[in-house]
Amino acid sequence: VSHSPLRRLLKIFRVISVCFFIFQTALFAFTPLRLKSLPSNSIELATLLELHDDVYSNDINAFAEFSLNSQLSFLGELSYRTFSFEQEMDASFNILHKGTNLSVSGFYTFLLGVKFFPVEFLGASLDWAIPIEKELGFQKFHSVSGEFLFLYPFTNWFEFSLAQEFCFYIPTDNFSLGSEIAIQWQGIFKISKWRIEHISEFRQRVRDSKNKSLAIPYQKQNDRFSALRFKTAVYRNLIEKSFDLDIGISYEVAKGFLYGKETGHKFSIESRFSW
Repeated sequence: VSHSPLRRLLKIFRVISVCFFIFQTALFAFTPLRLKSLPSNSIELATLLELHDDVYSNDINAFAEFSLNSQLSFLGELSYRTFSFEQEMDASFNILHKGTNLSVSGFYTFLLGVKFFPVEFLGASLDWAIPIEKELGFQKFHSVSGEFLFLYPFTNWFEFSLAQEFCFYIPTDNFSLGSEIAIQWQGIFKISKWRIEHISEFRQRVRDSKNKSLAIPYQKQNDRFSALRFKTAVYRNLIEKSFDLDIGISYEVAKGFLYGKETGHKFSIESRFSW
């Protein structure tokens, strides 16, 4: 009986540790915010500067999509982190510590997917995100996500799309990350050789995560967080012949506990080659 308070204290400590683990993994446990489109042939390269929870990072991202016809295409995406820079400040914004962390460098996510449009404006997609180097601390879980897509060109200069996503995570090391749903809407404006894209997304975790290494009463993590993301990109067409080459810049903001404790910012320079 004398050991019961100590056991309770240890259980509380384990629960707090798991919550901290969730915060660290939830930051990167989501697929990239990407424009929805009809099946096509394209290759995209981007370099990204990111600020998330007082950590500055640089990523290199490659995306490719190859279509068999106007209804079916296959896609893949690969992400590489080059470095992270952390700057810790106190309440008065005095710098306490700063330094570059090169130990996080490496490939951290590989995504494979398929897209199918049985009719002209309605389709679906299925993606599988595969963590490559789990020790980097980014994407720790395999995830499978499915989407229902609606794309409609209202005019020659404006297109609109709506997507409903369902995302499921495969349990890893006795830990099961909760399933999520997301609604995404986007608008595309075309003005001469310029192209403006805006994407908005609301994401909600609909099932609590579970740590199955704990006793049953403590497995449920009560982490049904939600978040918002917005991305705006501007592209300029440089070549328009048998193939297209577009160069652009984009800015993305993420807010909500599902993605981290603080609002995240991401700036990228992108190139898109399509045919």
